[in-house]
Amino acid sequence: MVPNSLKDLDFYDQLTLAKCPIPENRSLTDTLSMLGPLTHLKDLYFVENLDSAPLEPVLFEGLDSLEILLLKNVTQHPIVASDLFKHIPHLKWLDLRLYDGATLPADLLRPLQALTTLEYQQNAHVKELAPGFFSNLPQLNKFVIYSNGLTRLERFVGLPNLKQLSMRSNQLEQLPADMFTEVPQLTELDLRQNRLTSLPDNLLAGLTQLETLDLSLNGLLHLPDTLLKDQRHLRYLNLGYNRLTSLNDKVFENLKALNTLHLEYNRLRIIEKNAFMAHGQTLSELDLSHNNLSFGDNVMYENGIALVGWYTPILNLEKITILNLSHNAIGKLFKGFDDYMADLHTVDLSHNAIESLDFAQLSFSANVAWLNLANNRIRSVKVSDVSTKKFPKQIILNNNPIRCDCNVHALLAFLKKEPRFVVNELRCDEPTVLQRTKVSDVPPLALTCDYTESSCPSECDCQIRPEDRVLLVDCSARNLTTVPTLHPPKDNKYRVVDLRLQDNLLDALPDTTAVSAWETVYRLNVSNNRLDALETSNLPFQLEMLDVSGNRLRAFGDGVAQQLKLLRNVHLKANPWECACGAELLNFVQANSTRITDFEAMQCESGQNITMNLQNELCDNQWKAVAAICGIVAVFFAIAVVLVSFGYRYQHEVKVWLFTHNWLQWLTSEEELDKDKVYDAFVSYSHKDEDFITEHLVPKLENAPMNFRVCWHVRDFMPGEMISTQITKAVEESRRTIIVLSTNYLESVWGQMEFKTAYLQSIEDKRNRVIAIVYDDIGNVEDLDPELRAYLRTNTYVRWGDPWFWDKLRYAMPHPGRVKGRQINNNMRMATMDKLELIKTLQNGRAPAGDGDASPTQESTPPIEHVVKEIDGPLAKLYASTPATPVFTISNTKLDLHAPE
Repeated sequence: MVPNSLKDLDFYDQLTLAKCPIPENRSLTDTLSMLGPLTHLKDLYFVENLDSAPLEPVLFEGLDSLEILLLKNVTQHPIVASDLFKHIPHLKWLDLRLYDGATLPADLLRPLQALTTLEYQQNAHVKELAPGFFSNLPQLNKFVIYSNGLTRLERFVGLPNLKQLSMRSNQLEQLPADMFTEVPQLTELDLRQNRLTSLPDNLLAGLTQLETLDLSLNGLLHLPDTLLKDQRHLRYLNLGYNRLTSLNDKVFENLKALNTLHLEYNRLRIIEKNAFMAHGQTLSELDLSHNNLSFGDNVMYENGIALVGWYTPILNLEKITILNLSHNAIGKLFKGFDDYMADLHTVDLSHNAIESLDFAQLSFSANVAWLNLANNRIRSVKVSDVSTKKFPKQIILNNNPIRCDCNVHALLAFLKKEPRFVVNELRCDEPTVLQRTKVSDVPPLALTCDYTESSCPSECDCQIRPEDRVLLVDCSARNLTTVPTLHPPKDNKYRVVDLRLQDNLLDALPDTTAVSAWETVYRLNVSNNRLDALETSNLPFQLEMLDVSGNRLRAFGDGVAQQLKLLRNVHLKANPWECACGAELLNFVQANSTRITDFEAMQCESGQNITMNLQNELCDNQWKAVAAICGIVAVFFAIAVVLVSFGYRYQHEVKVWLFTHNWLQWLTSEEELDKDKVYDAFVSYSHKDEDFITEHLVPKLENAPMNFRVCWHVRDFMPGEMISTQITKAVEESRRTIIVLSTNYLESVWGQMEFKTAYLQSIEDKRNRVIAIVYDDIGNVEDLDPELRAYLRTNTYVRWGDPWFWDKLRYAMPHPGRVKGRQINNNMRMATMDKLELIKTLQNGRAPAGDGDASPTQESTPPIEHVVKEIDGPLAKLYASTPATPVFTISNTKLDLHAPE
């Protein structure tokens, strides 16, 4: 049947009023009358009724059956009615929290004589309570004073049945010495997270039933010796997160039932050896983490005095199962685990200062399931026989700075058989090449240890590699000129030698018959030395790897290639290898390229890359070269025959062509080029200088001893023909063109034309065909015609009046035929004659070679006196009657006819 209204509902015993304002001076029964009678209501919860009127006793009229009352953030008005709860005398559980007032009436709780549980929580504004506020509640069993603003509390009075008391997370700074004298039944006391720095000596006196005590998260600096004298039934004690620095043997001596003890996050450095003596058969869990303890340093403390000894405070804890010693200063695994602590299950020694680990230290008397040694300073682990010992089932070694040497090799071998070690984050700290590498990923061949026995040469560093029992002898970069002496192994620690001699000054390797231990070498590195020969006697019998790169090797010795075929790896690059058809090196490369580690970098002495087919290519090229040479010789012979035949038939034309192009001029004489020319010289002059031509120049040239044939336009030009044509023809048909330079000549148009024609002919023939005679002062050279100016600057000229005039002129004229060799020399001299050479002959002042009027040569110039004496005939009167004209020179581009000799 569906009820017609809320009044028709059956009675109910629980009611929650959330965010509902409480009316002023009105009972909750009247306010909720539409719900029917509340006579059976047992649980009433007020939640966040912030807009309520001040609380008055009338609010609870008619709620005689109420047992549980929650007043959470019920009003913003202070509670002033001390008899607020007088209508609910049967209330058993009261939760007063988030009250916004600053004070409470002292007798507020007096009507609640049946109250068993009281929770006074999160009332931050209440700093102090009136004396006796929490007193005289005879049935109170559980009392929680949590997270309030209380800085002090008075002694609890009239709470004979109180068993659980929590004053957690308040602001308490001190407690009265007699605070708990009238709560004798107390079994649980929680004082954690306050501001207590000290406790009264007899604070807990009389609390003989106490089983749980939590004083953690305070600032306690010291524990009174008598603090726990009556707590013989105490099972749980938490003193963690304080500032304790030491524990003597009196504080805990009466705790005969202690099972769990927390002392973590203190500053403990000293714990006397008998501090836990009373708990040997009871203590199961001990947390001493995050302190400054250093057990195992052969120091123990008794009555505050440090003594030498290995006894530790935890040695007698035979029933301990969980031991936490992490985050301390423990330097080694101390004694006690092997003969005591038979029930030990979990041990945490992480974050300590343990530097080494010996398997002998892991011999536990108990079946330990978990041992944490992570984050210590363990650098080495010594492996020993564990077949008869009880090893922990799981040992965590992560995050230790392990030295990855031969000792780790033994550990890795053990891990393959016994995977109980957790090393997934165990990384190498040394050597540098393996730094941060996981130990489980380290190649076994990379694990070595220093070897300092006498078998190690004094010049070298040695290491033992246990994986293959190899002695590594490192003699690299020591400026060695001879191989250090090796000694045969005196023990069974190694079987072969890996010898490293790279980057030294060695020019030879020892003979296997001369060095006693040379045969133990199985790997040999002599790269970057000065070896120029490699013989079979240099190669040890057990050799597997050879590195001779970067030396001066050009070829293999006899039989070396056969021995190298037995090796696994060979390094041969950076040597000046001789590459020729049939070379033993190339045969070895062709058949064993996979053995040569640096094969792709090998080169011949010439810089050519060595390939597998180089041998075949060189041999093929050799025959091809022979065939090519024979073919080339045959072709050249045929060409030579053709050229000889052609040259014999057209020798004159060939010589002319070669001479014109400046090729093989020594084959071509000037006489051959000019043999078809009609005249020896064509004379170009101004008609105003006719007397000089008629009386001196032409007669002298045409008469003996010169006997030259001269083209003189007055006599030899054909009447009626164009003058320009005849000038060109005269120049072409003459071996020389004589230019008589004078001021008159420079003003003559025809004279300039004749000079240009002759000058261009000289350029075309590549011969010096122009002879310049300076007849009088012609002024500044810079004012002359450009071509004439260029000629005077680069060629020799003669001047009229020079005592050597006729000799120089004769020398410049074509020479008569002589012996072939001398004629060739004269032709070459004529082709290269310049002003400096001609003047030089004058300055030397030597007489010409030969007799009579023979013209002087470049090598010999006759003195002036000789010339004067030899002049005779029609021109002699010129020299007799006219004083010698001063020699002229060219200086600053101006001809100076009056310069001194």
